Order: sequence, then C-alpha cells, then structure tokens
Amino acid sequence: MSGRDPIMEKLYAEYYEQDRFSGITSSYWQEYASQTKVLKKGDDFIISGVSYGQILKRSLPAYIHNIVPGALNKYLMHKYRIDKKVKQRGFQVAYRQNRLFDYNCARQMLCVNSIFKNIGLEKSGMVAVIGDGYGFTASLIKLLYPQATVICVNLGKMLIVDVLYIKKVFPETRSMLINDKGDFNKCDQGSILFLEAEKYQLLYSQPVCLFVNIDSMQEMTEEVIKTYFDIMRSSTVESYFYSCNRVEKKLPDGTVIKFSDYPWDKRDAILIDEKCQWCQKFPLEQPPFWRYMDGPVQHRLIRLFRRNGNQ
Repeated sequence: MSGRDPIMEKLYAEYYEQDRFSGITSSYWQEYASQTKVLKKGDDFIISGVSYGQILKRSLPAYIHNIVPGALNKYLMHKYRIDKKVKQRGFQVAYRQNRLFDYNCARQMLCVNSIFKNIGLEKSGMVAVIGDGYGFTASLIKLLYPQATVICVNLGKMLIVDVLYIKKVFPETRSMLINDKGDFNKCDQGSILFLEAEKYQLLYSQPVCLFVNIDSMQEMTEEVIKTYFDIMRSSTVESYFYSCNRVEKKLPDGTVIKFSDYPWDKRDAILIDEKCQWCQKFPLEQPPFWRYMDGPVQHRLIRLFRRNGNQ
C-alpha cells in the first residue's frame, strides 16, 4: 500500500509496534492472530501469514494451478442461482484486490446473495460486518449498495488487513476509524467505517439495519458473543442478523462454542435456518476435488427482536 494512511498508521502503532492482545481476544485469536505479520517500509505495509488463510495474487501460474477449483467455484454459483449483479460485483472486488477468485470469494458471495434474496436493504442504510476476511463481504455489500454506510468490525490486529484490502476496492471513498460514539455523527452517508472490536460497545444503540457474520463468531468467547447480541438488539431501527458458522467449534483452551447456544430469542423472526449447502465442502485442485469442512456449517437469517420493543 503506497501513501501514508492514518488509519493503517494508528492500527500498526497500537497493535504491532506494541504487539499486544486485548482482553476480549479469545484463545483462538491469541494463538492464530500471532501468525499474522505486518512489516512497515516507509509508507507501505506488507502483510503476511494472515490467520484466516492466504490469498493468491492474480497471475497466469496461479490461474493455471487453480483451473479445477475455479471451475468448481463457478459450478457452485450456478447451482445455487447467484444473482447476476452479486456475481459481477464479487468478481469486481476480487479484481480490485488483485486476488485470484477463490472459494472464499464464492462462498461469501453466495451468503450475501442469500441475505438479499430474503430481505430488502434501504439504499442508505447502515450495515455492520463483524469479523470479515480481507474485507471481502464489506466491499461486496458496499458495491451493491453504494449509498450504504458500511462498518467493518474486527480485532485491532486483524482490522489492519481489512483496511488495506477494502481501500484497494474503494480508494476514493471517505473512511474513518471510529474512536468514540460522536464519530458516528461526523461521518457522511455512504462512508466506510472501521471499528476495532476492542471498542465494539460503541455500536450500542446505532441505527444498524443489518449485521453480518460469516465464519468467525465461533472464534469469540461466549461472553463476547452475548455482548454482540445485546448490541444488535439495541439497534434503533428494524434490524436483521445473518450468521454462517460451524455447528460447533472447539477453541485452543478447550472451550466448545455451539451455534445453537448463541443467545437467540424465540421472538426473533427466522427467515433462514438450515445447513448452508455451499459451505459443507470446498474444492481442491486434485482428486477427489472436494474436501469436507471440519464439521457441518449452519446459516441463519433473523429479524432481530429488539430491546426497544419496536418490532
């Protein structure tokens, strides 16, 4: 990344120069986030060893090596009838990020496609993406709804990755790192906001109409998951939550996080609740060409029962 970026500079100084973890960091991220390396050379940042998987830069050798997985990714999108616009915008995100279009792109596109098949999003609404991978989901939603304000929430050590890759997609869009509640009032409609998960309580009572979490909520502690649900239920507008996560996952400290144990409410209106068909296995370049995930994956879309009672 070229040119001094104040958001990147601040996150780097706070989380990499000091190399610290916050109190809300689960045993999973204490183990795996330490593998993420950020090297600063002048105004440039070089990121490697990202815990949620490496991405390949677009190149002829990478494309040739991934011909079979690439074909299977396209098969998945065709099988589950992805909307043409979602497909176009997803390819656009991958192109601007200079990454090879891979399975992680395809599954996030299919998840977003599933959300918008079931709900309509106000063009100028506010969307919070929690625990994004390389900022792909946030970027895709922003391309689909340019007037929406998108909030990207992640642990400070990982948020720097989201900032880098989202700014590849939207180099000219105004962005802001949220430091206090007053910052929400300072941002323009259609901005991209970045929020360290260490400050996630700043999301309380914000007009967020959609919360999205794909494949990362089970990497949180039970206490943090409960707080996120409290935050989501405090939204000042009608709000939806989409979650796509493993049925259960064991963290390095032995804690088992179960999808069914999230603090759902029987008053939530359920729009989707099923095994996520495109997330049960992923494509390989060699026979047998498919590998099952380490356990079944569930996805659920709900209209949240909110604390303020305005349902």
